[in-house]
Amino acid sequence: MGLGVLGIVLSFVLPDMSANHYSRFWSNLLLNTYYFAGIAITGLFFLAAHQLGYGGWHVLFKRVPLAMSRYLFVIFGLVVLITAGLLLDWHSLYGHWAHPHEVAYADSGMAEADRIVVSKSPFLNKTMFAVIVPGFFLMWALFSTAFTKRMTFIKSFKEYNQSKYLSALFILVFAVSMSVLSWMFIMSLDPHWYSTLFGWYNFASYTVAGFSFMILILLYLRSKNSYPHLDENHLHDLGKYLFGFSVFYTYLWFSQYLLIWYANIPEATVWYTKRMAEPLFKFLFFFTFLINFPLPLLVLMRRDSKRKLKVLGFVAVMMIFGHYLDFYGLVMLEPNAVVEHHDDHHADDANHDSEEVALLSITEVEHSDDDHQVEGGHEGDHHAEEHVDHQEDFHGEAPEEAMAHDEHHEEGHGHGDGHDAEEPATTHAGLGFVELFIFLGFLGSFLFVTFRALDRQDLENVEDPFLKESKHHHI
Repeated sequence: MGLGVLGIVLSFVLPDMSANHYSRFWSNLLLNTYYFAGIAITGLFFLAAHQLGYGGWHVLFKRVPLAMSRYLFVIFGLVVLITAGLLLDWHSLYGHWAHPHEVAYADSGMAEADRIVVSKSPFLNKTMFAVIVPGFFLMWALFSTAFTKRMTFIKSFKEYNQSKYLSALFILVFAVSMSVLSWMFIMSLDPHWYSTLFGWYNFASYTVAGFSFMILILLYLRSKNSYPHLDENHLHDLGKYLFGFSVFYTYLWFSQYLLIWYANIPEATVWYTKRMAEPLFKFLFFFTFLINFPLPLLVLMRRDSKRKLKVLGFVAVMMIFGHYLDFYGLVMLEPNAVVEHHDDHHADDANHDSEEVALLSITEVEHSDDDHQVEGGHEGDHHAEEHVDHQEDFHGEAPEEAMAHDEHHEEGHGHGDGHDAEEPATTHAGLGFVELFIFLGFLGSFLFVTFRALDRQDLENVEDPFLKESKHHHI
């Protein structure tokens, strides 16, 4: 946890860290808060699913997923901090839609890119964010308390059946909240992008990470002889979940990526276009895929691999690493985008958003022109051209004029002198000691809360009616 504090300090004192209202600190806070929230809620999802499915094999170690879920109270406090930062303008994570006067200005011009923000404004606004996001995270934390009280000391089949009502209620709330939170917390970082698979994609990713943590904690407790009856049969079943959800994650990854060929609609492609233009994010996009799919597929496909504890532990560590980088790619680009300051170095956020929309228009013009040459008269190209025309009407600046303005800006800063000119940085995002230390700080606090919860009560409930079945679990 000390390294986490050091990472926070570095994110404020190192050169260039103050850009975009210290966006590197805030985006790291958002990234790790969401990532570890997903890991913690996986514990409740695991218990609720087995409770509804009359599962008994997990009863031996059910205190571990319960303990993991206790971290949701820490998550709730961090979510309140992020929400306060939005309301008080401490950060610019959601600068695209956080200022109502900018949305109204876009509405009057009817620019296509901003019309998207206008259409989402009843949902994407500070009031809705302040109510929905902390509200859902608080509900998750309260479910953690309810599960702990209800499931820790089950002594009869009657109590077991009563706990099923709580599990059913949680599954219903979780099915809605996990999608809505992914839209408001993560996808709204770029409100011009659409993905109907985004909630499921997030769920699959952090569930793999959650099962990985569960496996590693159980391996540690087994090595300390805290779970003498925990054997390779229990871990084999957890390995099946790790394998299965990795395949499910890959299915969603590829299905979402296929949207870039869907009728050439800019709103479905802009998210990928931005990442393919940034070397770091382009590398991470494909690197995380190689870690998160071929590795678990090839290693865990065999039965004996899931029963070899060292092999299973290695895959779990790699999944934690791989899915953290996956969420890094989701979160870090938009908040850390470089905003060019022209004549007024203290220009307000409305001007910044106008510049970003103009640049988006130029990108889409080039994209649609290239496609028009290849597929003359294609309906998707016609859609993209209309999209750009709306934007030109709004900004009063043709793409050529915008380019000329950029060239003038480059000359004024000494960047327009031919082939020797260096490409200006387009992102403040980094992957270094700041990110590492903040991640380790979150990791340390998560393990501290989890093991402290485990220490408060016995690891096994000897009166549970399914304990005997769990101890003799064999596959």
